[in-house]
Amino acid sequence: MFKNVLNFFGKNKVVRSIHLQLIRRYQIERRKHISCTMKRPVGPRAVNYEMLLLKGVMAYARCWTAELEVAYQPLREPKSRAGKVGGSGRNSPGLSGKRKQNYVKPD
Repeated sequence: MFKNVLNFFGKNKVVRSIHLQLIRRYQIERRKHISCTMKRPVGPRAVNYEMLLLKGVMAYARCWTAELEVAYQPLREPKSRAGKVGGSGRNSPGLSGKRKQNYVKPD
Protein backbone atom coordinates (compact mmCIF):
# COMPACT_ATOMS: atom_id res chain seq x y z
CA MET A 1 0.00 0.00 0.00
CA PHE A 2 2.89 2.37 0.68
CA LYS A 3 4.28 1.71 -2.79
CA ASN A 4 2.07 4.45 -4.28
CA VAL A 5 3.36 7.00 -1.77
CA LEU A 6 6.96 6.06 -2.57
CA ASN A 7 6.30 6.29 -6.31
CA PHE A 8 4.80 9.77 -5.98
CA PHE A 9 7.30 11.31 -3.58
CA GLY A 10 10.29 9.36 -4.88
CA LYS A 11 12.31 6.72 -3.07
CA ASN A 12 15.18 9.15 -2.48
CA LYS A 13 12.98 11.99 -1.19
CA VAL A 14 14.16 13.42 2.12
CA VAL A 15 11.26 13.12 4.55
CA ARG A 16 11.90 16.59 5.97
CA SER A 17 11.27 18.11 2.54
CA ILE A 18 7.65 16.86 2.38
CA HIS A 19 5.31 19.79 2.98
CA LEU A 20 1.56 20.39 3.05
CA GLN A 21 1.20 21.45 -0.59
CA LEU A 22 2.94 18.26 -1.70
CA ILE A 23 0.65 16.15 0.49
CA ARG A 24 -2.44 17.86 -0.96
CA ARG A 25 -1.16 17.34 -4.49
CA TYR A 26 -0.68 13.65 -3.68
CA GLN A 27 -4.28 13.41 -2.43
CA ILE A 28 -5.61 14.94 -5.66
CA GLU A 29 -3.41 12.90 -7.99
CA ARG A 30 -4.02 9.65 -6.15
CA ARG A 31 -7.80 10.02 -6.49
CA LYS A 32 -7.33 10.11 -10.28
CA HIS A 33 -5.66 6.67 -10.33
CA ILE A 34 -7.65 3.57 -11.15
CA SER A 35 -7.48 0.75 -8.61
CA CYS A 36 -5.95 -2.43 -10.03
CA THR A 37 -8.31 -4.69 -8.12
CA MET A 38 -11.55 -2.68 -8.11
CA LYS A 39 -11.19 -1.21 -11.63
CA ARG A 40 -12.49 2.19 -10.48
CA PRO A 41 -10.92 5.38 -9.06
CA VAL A 42 -9.15 5.01 -5.74
CA GLY A 43 -11.46 5.99 -2.91
CA PRO A 44 -10.85 8.54 -0.18
CA ARG A 45 -10.54 5.85 2.48
CA ALA A 46 -7.53 4.30 0.71
CA VAL A 47 -5.88 7.71 0.23
CA ASN A 48 -6.48 8.61 3.89
CA TYR A 49 -4.97 5.30 4.96
CA GLU A 50 -1.88 5.94 2.85
CA MET A 51 -1.57 9.41 4.36
CA LEU A 52 -1.90 7.89 7.84
CA LEU A 53 1.07 5.65 7.02
CA LEU A 54 3.05 8.65 5.75
CA LYS A 55 2.14 10.59 8.89
CA GLY A 56 3.43 7.69 11.00
CA VAL A 57 6.72 7.61 9.11
CA MET A 58 7.10 11.38 9.41
CA ALA A 59 6.22 11.33 13.12
CA TYR A 60 8.77 8.57 13.71
CA ALA A 61 11.40 10.71 11.93
CA ARG A 62 10.19 13.72 13.95
CA CYS A 63 9.24 15.55 10.77
CA TRP A 64 5.49 15.78 11.33
CA THR A 65 5.34 19.39 12.49
CA ALA A 66 2.72 21.25 14.50
CA GLU A 67 1.92 23.18 11.31
CA LEU A 68 1.16 19.93 9.48
CA GLU A 69 -0.89 18.66 12.42
CA VAL A 70 -3.12 21.72 12.31
CA ALA A 71 -3.36 22.22 8.54
CA TYR A 72 -3.58 18.62 7.22
CA GLN A 73 -7.11 17.59 6.27
CA PRO A 74 -7.94 14.00 5.34
CA LEU A 75 -10.31 13.48 2.43
CA ARG A 76 -14.01 13.26 3.24
CA GLU A 77 -15.29 9.72 3.23
CA PRO A 78 -18.90 8.86 2.40
CA LYS A 79 -20.99 7.61 5.27
CA SER A 80 -20.93 3.86 5.64
CA ARG A 81 -23.98 1.86 4.67
CA ALA A 82 -22.96 -0.97 6.98
CA GLY A 83 -25.77 -2.14 9.22
CA LYS A 84 -28.52 -0.72 7.01
CA VAL A 85 -29.24 -3.93 5.16
CA GLY A 86 -32.35 -4.94 7.08
CA GLY A 87 -34.59 -2.05 6.15
CA SER A 88 -35.44 1.42 7.20
CA GLY A 89 -38.80 1.09 8.87
CA ARG A 90 -39.64 0.03 12.38
CA ASN A 91 -41.72 -2.89 11.19
CA SER A 92 -39.43 -4.03 8.43
CA PRO A 93 -37.71 -7.32 9.15
CA GLY A 94 -33.99 -6.92 9.61
CA LEU A 95 -31.21 -9.06 10.87
CA SER A 96 -32.30 -8.52 14.45
CA GLY A 97 -36.04 -8.87 13.79
CA LYS A 98 -37.77 -11.99 15.00
CA ARG A 99 -39.39 -14.21 12.44
CA LYS A 100 -42.54 -16.13 13.03
CA GLN A 101 -41.65 -19.78 12.71
CA ASN A 102 -44.16 -22.53 12.12
CA TYR A 103 -43.37 -25.59 14.14
CA VAL A 104 -44.89 -28.96 13.51
CA LYS A 105 -45.57 -30.99 16.63
CA PRO A 106 -44.16 -34.47 16.45
CA ASP A 107 -46.74 -37.26 16.83
